[in-house]
Amino acid sequence: VEVGCCCLLVQPQMWLMSFLAFLILVFSPNHAVGPGPQCPGNIEVAGHGTVSIIPTGWHDPNIATFGVSSNGELTANMGARAYFAERCNAGKYSNEDYLAMNLLGKTMRYTTDMSNDAGCGCNAAMYLTSLRQNTNPSDCHDYYCDANNVCGQSCAEIDIQEANMFAWHSTLHSASDRFGVGGGYGGGDSWNGARDWNPSQYGPHANCIDTTAPFEVAVSFPVNGGSLSAMQIELTQHGRNCPLHLSLGSYNGMAELSQALQNGMTPVLSYWSSDKMLWMDGRGTDKKGPCAFDSAAACGNSIKFYNFSVSNIGAPPPRPGPPVVVPPAGQKTTQAPPVPTQPPIVRPEPTPAPVPPLPVPPGPIVAPSPSQPATLPPVPAPAPVPLPVPMPFPLPIPPGSEVDGKTAIFDALGALCGTGSSAEAVGNTLLGYVMETMERIHKSKHQEIIYIGATLLGLAFAWDGPSMYRALFTLLFALLAGSMADYEVKAHDFLSDVVSRGVVLGQVSGATALALHMGFEGSQVAWGILLGILGAHGSTPWSEALDHYMHGIRLFFYSNGAILGCLVFTIWRPLFLKTLAPLLAGFLIASGLGALFSRLVLEFGGGSVPIFPPPSMDWVTGADCLLGTRRHGWLPGAFACGLVGLLFMGYGGKHRFVL
Repeated sequence: VEVGCCCLLVQPQMWLMSFLAFLILVFSPNHAVGPGPQCPGNIEVAGHGTVSIIPTGWHDPNIATFGVSSNGELTANMGARAYFAERCNAGKYSNEDYLAMNLLGKTMRYTTDMSNDAGCGCNAAMYLTSLRQNTNPSDCHDYYCDANNVCGQSCAEIDIQEANMFAWHSTLHSASDRFGVGGGYGGGDSWNGARDWNPSQYGPHANCIDTTAPFEVAVSFPVNGGSLSAMQIELTQHGRNCPLHLSLGSYNGMAELSQALQNGMTPVLSYWSSDKMLWMDGRGTDKKGPCAFDSAAACGNSIKFYNFSVSNIGAPPPRPGPPVVVPPAGQKTTQAPPVPTQPPIVRPEPTPAPVPPLPVPPGPIVAPSPSQPATLPPVPAPAPVPLPVPMPFPLPIPPGSEVDGKTAIFDALGALCGTGSSAEAVGNTLLGYVMETMERIHKSKHQEIIYIGATLLGLAFAWDGPSMYRALFTLLFALLAGSMADYEVKAHDFLSDVVSRGVVLGQVSGATALALHMGFEGSQVAWGILLGILGAHGSTPWSEALDHYMHGIRLFFYSNGAILGCLVFTIWRPLFLKTLAPLLAGFLIASGLGALFSRLVLEFGGGSVPIFPPPSMDWVTGADCLLGTRRHGWLPGAFACGLVGLLFMGYGGKHRFVL
C-alpha cells in the first residue's frame, strides 16, 4: 500500500497522461463506438438467383433497420427502405450495384404480410424505379430516384403495392408524372380514390383477401409487339377461391415505362406512416373508402415480404412457397376499420388495446364461388377494364418527406371554424378543389384542345395583360366559389338532380362574379394581403428559429409581407402586369404550341423532336417541367424577376429616364 501511495504521490503526471490518452481514444473521430455499416444479407429469388439487399441511411445512425432472416424473409421496420442489388458494399452506395430487372413478358410473385397492425395511416410499399440508370447520388446520397423527385432526381416508377390492412393501390408513373394512373381500393378525402374492390373482398377477415394473414401478390407485364401493354395485378390467398384482379393499361406514358423495364428497374421495399394518409385509405366523398382518419402512432413496428420468384407469363412459379394458414372464410364476420361518430379533435395515441371495430354498413357481399378456380392463367394482353382512377399524389413517398410545416396556414384558416380536425378538413378541402381541377386537365382525352386553349390565352395576355388578368381573376374565383358550393351540396346530399345542382352552381358563380366586378379593387387588397402572408410564411422558414433570439422578427416579416402583397396587387399592379404578362404569355404560348407541334410531327412524320415535349405528354405535365416547379425557389425567383422589372419600368413613370 505504501509503495502504491508513493507512486501516486511521486508520479501524478503518469496518471494524468494516461487519463488524457483515454480521452483521446474515446473521443477520436476514428474510434469505433459500435458496429459500422453492415449489409443486411442476401435472398434467393426463384427464377433469377441471389439478390443482395442494400438499405438506405448507412450514414444516418437514427434510420430504421431492414432485416433479412436466414430463410429469406425480409422485415421492413417502420421508417425503413431497401433496394434489390447485385452486390452490397457496406457503407458505400453506387448505382452500378443496384439490380436492373427486365420484367417485360414476366410475372413476379411474392408474399406480403401486413398483419402486424399495419392499419390506417401505414404504407407498406413494393415498387420499381430506374435506380441503376441514375448516375446522380441525389439528395438522399444513395442514388434514389422516383416520379415524385423527393430526393432531387426523377425517374420512371411502377408502384406494384402501396397498401395497408384496409387499402391497396397500384400505380404507373412516367418520370415526369407525379400523379400517374392507378387502381385498387381506398383513398379520398374531398375526392374519391380507387374503388375496384370493396371491404368485403379486401381487408381484415374479408372473403377474398384476409389481411390479418399473409397473402400472395403476382404482377405481370404483358407485351404487345414487344412493348408493354399493361400491368396486371393478382392477389390470392391459400384457402380463398376469389382472387382479386387489376389491370392498368390506359396510360399515355406506357412507351416510357416499356423502355424503362427493358433497361432494367430496381425493386424497392419500404414501410412508413403518416397521419395524412387519407389519399391512400380515406373514405372519400362517397363514404365507400375504409378509413375515416389515420393514426401513424398506431402502426405496427414492421411488415414482411418473402417467397420472391420470377417466371415467364403463364408459367408456374419456379419454386412455390409453403401454403399460408388462413382462417376459413365465414369464420369471422366482415369488419371495417374504426369509424368515429364525430371528427376526432385529437389524434389517438398508441394504446395496447385496439379500438373495437364497427360493422360495415349493409351492402351487397360478394361471396366466393366454389366452382371458381383459385388462380387464373395470365394472358399476353390485358383484358378490357374500366379506366383506372388517377392517383392525386405521387407515390411512394420515402419516410419523413411527407412532413411539411407550411400546411400550418391551413390550420390557421381552419381555426376560424374550429380546431384540430376542423382545421385539417379546411386545408384538405381547399387542396382537393385544386387537385380535382388539375386532375381533370391532366387526364383529359382532349389534350389538343387544351394546347390550343393555352396558346390562345397566351396571345390574349400578350395583347392586353391588365384586362385579361381582371377577367381571368373574376372567372376563376367565380368557378371556385361555384365548385365549392357544388361540393358542399353533394357532400351533404342536399340536392341530387343535375338541374338543381346546376342552378346552385350558376347562382353562386354569378353572384361571386358580380361581387368581384363591382368591388374589384377591394378584392385585390384582401387577395394581396393573403398572398403576401403566404409568401412570407413560405419564403422565410429561418425566421422561426431567429425569433427565439430576436422576439418579434417573424411578426416583422409577416407584416412586411402583407404590406408588400397589398402594394403589388393595388398600386403596383399595372406595372407588374406590364412586366409579368408578357412572361406569362410566352410561357402559355411555348407550352401550348410546343406540345401541339410535337403531336403534329408524330402524326405526319412519325417521329419526335428532342427540344419539344414527348407527344404522349399532357399539357399539365409539360408545363410543370417547363416551369421547373420541382426545384425549390422557382416562385421566389419569378417574384424577384418581377421586382427587377418593376424597377426598370420606373415607379410612377417620372424616374424612368434615370434607369
